[in-house]
Amino acid sequence: MADKKTVNVTPVPTDKDENRTAAASANGAAAKSGMLPVLIIGIALIAASSAVTFFAVKISLPKSIGAEQKKPAEKSSQHGGGHGKPAKSEDNSLLVPIKEVIVNATGTHGTRMVKIVPTIVASDSELTAELKANEALVRDRIGSAMVKLSIDELEGLYGRDNLKKAIVAALNESFQPKGIGTVTDVYLSDFLIQ
Repeated sequence: MADKKTVNVTPVPTDKDENRTAAASANGAAAKSGMLPVLIIGIALIAASSAVTFFAVKISLPKSIGAEQKKPAEKSSQHGGGHGKPAKSEDNSLLVPIKEVIVNATGTHGTRMVKIVPTIVASDSELTAELKANEALVRDRIGSAMVKLSIDELEGLYGRDNLKKAIVAALNESFQPKGIGTVTDVYLSDFLIQ
């Protein structure tokens, strides 16, 4: 009997196999290099949109906002308040703190409310005494001014300022005919829309 030899045959790569391998590696390299420009463009677009948004907001905001924030610091340094504490001034006698006022926000069918804690700034001590003596009337006029503004007018960028102007106008309408001075401003230590 003849000896049978076992022969292991390994496939010899053909030109077709080499072409497939080369094409697959070329496609992988092309896919990787094709993603690089897309990533660069994506990152550039994100950076550009962030910069445009920043400058658009910065330009559209009124310059008075930054000036108002600097004024209190300048006053405290001039009058010796120091360390973040308000400086004592003669005008404290013209301030009239009022208890919190809460009203239902107009146009919300009673589902939202507005709460403020105002301090009235009077032009003279006679008006200050009148405001303190008639706190119920003052709170009523403030509440009336609050409900005249819609929720959109209160929530907007100038909502707080709109409310302050409405309160000053309502109080002056009630107290100016008495000829004892005017309400010059209103400070809102709390302003909550819920």
